Amino acid sequence: LSRLGHVIWDYSSENVRTFLAAFPDGRIQRMRLGYHPQLERVPTKRDGSEGFVFYGSLTPHRQDVFSRIALSERLRMQGFFGVYGWQREGLLARSLAVVNIHSHAARILEWPRILFLIANRVPCLALLHARTIADDDQLSYVLSVDEQSPTPELEAWFSVPDVLRSHEIGRAHV
Repeated sequence: LSRLGHVIWDYSSENVRTFLAAFPDGRIQRMRLGYHPQLERVPTKRDGSEGFVFYGSLTPHRQDVFSRIALSERLRMQGFFGVYGWQREGLLARSLAVVNIHSHAARILEWPRILFLIANRVPCLALLHARTIADDDQLSYVLSVDEQSPTPELEAWFSVPDVLRSHEIGRAHV
């Protein structure tokens, strides 16, 4: 990489460490992502009619977790893939909260995805594992749910929508 003169930027300090181990002479830097007004795209009046939503590709890890959650009769949760732009923003406007599930076993917190939710005041229920890797104070911006046994906690959150709504306020400027 250093021979080519390219710089690798990544949002995760764990990814930066991994790149540096593989390319010790590489130019690799952590880029901290934060709030920008142009991230605000979801209408501020949200109705919660969709219940909980998950959006993203269904990797084998996500599929396993999602299939366990889907067995609940007390939750209303839908999964979406390939939803971007105004369609995603409309879906978020109708959501009660977004459930974030790690994409892979590496369990690095998906900060770019979560940052978009924060900027739009959409509560994020992040399924976390003991090995979840997060930088700085990122975990303070999400509502934590145990990845190993998420259904009871998600059902509890689902039953208190006013608490979820209170999480929307005052966290937009990261």
